[in-house]
Amino acid sequence: MREILFRGKRADNGAWETGFYVVERLGCSDARHCITDKMTGYHTPVVPETVGQFTGLLDKNGRPVYEGDVGVVDEWGSARCFVRWNKDAWIICYADGDDGFLGTVHSVLCVTGNIHDNPEMTAEVTE
Repeated sequence: MREILFRGKRADNGAWETGFYVVERLGCSDARHCITDKMTGYHTPVVPETVGQFTGLLDKNGRPVYEGDVGVVDEWGSARCFVRWNKDAWIICYADGDDGFLGTVHSVLCVTGNIHDNPEMTAEVTE
């Protein structure tokens, strides 16, 4: 069984929340995006642009890999990359413009940040 989790930055203080993703009043002008704690059911409002899904994979240090994570792949001389969803698979996008499947390199990937907390890392990858 795979674990379906999301994370997002809290709207009130910018801390990360992990749990289920819920949009209250979807399609309405006052929609509220929340991460819901799986134990208590408490809804915490989050910034929608920061919400990313757990890929179901761990990096080489056992850290969960989420959409929007930035890291290095040691197998190719510490190639910088970031994680995103592409139609039907989790992929990593390298600084040289190449893409690869996350599932083939997650065991040599070291997550070093994410595109929301470390925009300078993203610039290094996308330049």
